[in-house]
Amino acid sequence: VGKEIWRTKPAGIKVVGNTTEIIIDSNGNPRIVSFTRPLPVYIAVKVSYTLYDEELFPTNGEAIIRQVAASYISALGVGIDVIPSRLIGPIHGAVSGVDEITIEIQVIPASGDTPDEGDWQPERISISDTAFAETHDIDVTVERVL
Repeated sequence: VGKEIWRTKPAGIKVVGNTTEIIIDSNGNPRIVSFTRPLPVYIAVKVSYTLYDEELFPTNGEAIIRQVAASYISALGVGIDVIPSRLIGPIHGAVSGVDEITIEIQVIPASGDTPDEGDWQPERISISDTAFAETHDIDVTVERVL
């Protein structure tokens, strides 16, 4: 990482961060390169849905919903907020037989941790410029509402 930062940074720009590497420049001189790696913010997701009786809901529909939600959030990138309502389109596009969808999210300490029932929210979670959202299938709860 340090070599690539040194190779691509503009001349005269100071490199800072909480990780430091010593690299050797093209003239054989040691150079100190510092950078900060973005940190994950683990997001738990709760998807509640109703069925649309004019379409067939697949037998693996809930597994698809988990995978779509986890993939969507984990692909957002550094500094991109998690907006629950933006998951609705990808879920509808991936799974037939779904009518109404409600998405709630919360931050959890680590992937696989149990979400707090009182912390679910339908509002965005802000992600700082030094972090990225991460969700795994295990962090997505899917429940059918009758």
